[in-house]
Amino acid sequence: MNKSNKKECVLETRGLGVRFGGVVAVDSVNFKLRKNELRCLIGPNGAGKTSFFRCLTGQYTPTQGDVWLAGKKITGWPSHEVARLGVGIKTQIPNLMNGLTVRENLWLAARREHSGKRASEFAEKMLERLSLKKVAMQSAGQLSHGLRQRVELGMVLVAEPWLLLLDEPAGGLTHDEVEQMAELIHEVGKTTSVIVVEHDMAFVRQIAQQVTVFHQGRVLREGDVDEVLSDPVVREVYLGKKAK
Repeated sequence: MNKSNKKECVLETRGLGVRFGGVVAVDSVNFKLRKNELRCLIGPNGAGKTSFFRCLTGQYTPTQGDVWLAGKKITGWPSHEVARLGVGIKTQIPNLMNGLTVRENLWLAARREHSGKRASEFAEKMLERLSLKKVAMQSAGQLSHGLRQRVELGMVLVAEPWLLLLDEPAGGLTHDEVEQMAELIHEVGKTTSVIVVEHDMAFVRQIAQQVTVFHQGRVLREGDVDEVLSDPVVREVYLGKKAK
């Protein structure tokens, strides 16, 4: 990555591909994310967006191409090594410790990056920021799905990542919870680069600046959210009724 790209591009893939036997899940995808950009990856099941996302997070190892993060090639790095570079990762797999309280979960997440006292301060700030003080002493295993989603996001944010990778953060949320999640992601996106994989088109319209549309393992279209979602090819061939 040259010097001019380093100033602007924080994440890039070059010819990225993933195969599972004879099935091509991701087909030679070139992708760039700029500093403090909020990008949504959209598409139906089997489009390739989730496999692509998992290559970024270190869950999958690409079969071809490379992933570059802030000028460093991280192709094939495991998730924990990617996270050490200051990347916050929230997958669909729950990572809460159900036997611990909300406060304890947040403290443990903060403790990975901060000293004991600082970890407590960060955990308390996150309880306030995410409106979780009322359930701070409740065990994570007793929380509703929406609250679990918020706590899990808090566990990622407490480390103050400069890049945030989110896999379907609005999945299973109520209307009000979706609104709250959208507001939070908007706030985070002011100072953080963000990639969100999402199925909910209404949610995408609320949060996205730019979208990348995946189709059959390739990028079908990308650009401004309103322009892309009004594109006849995207609407009729890809999103169909969900785009309305």
